[in-house]
Amino acid sequence: MSNYSMPPAVESEGWDKNTNAKYWENMWTDGVKSGERWDIMTPAPNLVQLNELGMLPSEGVFLVPGCGRGYDVQLLAAPGRQVIGLELSDKASEAARGYLSSCSPAPAGSWRVECGDFFKYQPPQPGCAFIYDYTFL
Repeated sequence: MSNYSMPPAVESEGWDKNTNAKYWENMWTDGVKSGERWDIMTPAPNLVQLNELGMLPSEGVFLVPGCGRGYDVQLLAAPGRQVIGLELSDKASEAARGYLSSCSPAPAGSWRVECGDFFKYQPPQPGCAFIYDYTFL
């Protein structure tokens, strides 16, 4: 049983980044191991299927908000794509960069992990060809 409660609800006035960032930072600081909580140790099965069926754009900017350890970033990284993992927590961003840097073979194409608030994030222009999320919003 987890000692964590759910993150505070988004106020009707808007997103409280500081409160929510602290919640997620604490989760990652306390240690989220591979296979624990929401970490399934592999890219999301439905994303794998979309990729295998050739249903994803072959190029452009791809955004993965709440990328966690970066499994989906790893899958999406390919020549012609600029894949951006976005995390609210510094520790989560570090975990994703560490995981992606240690992959063998290394993810193809261009990828990076940024720490930031999705609701204020400004993607590179001309925008994103593909945004993927299944647990974040």
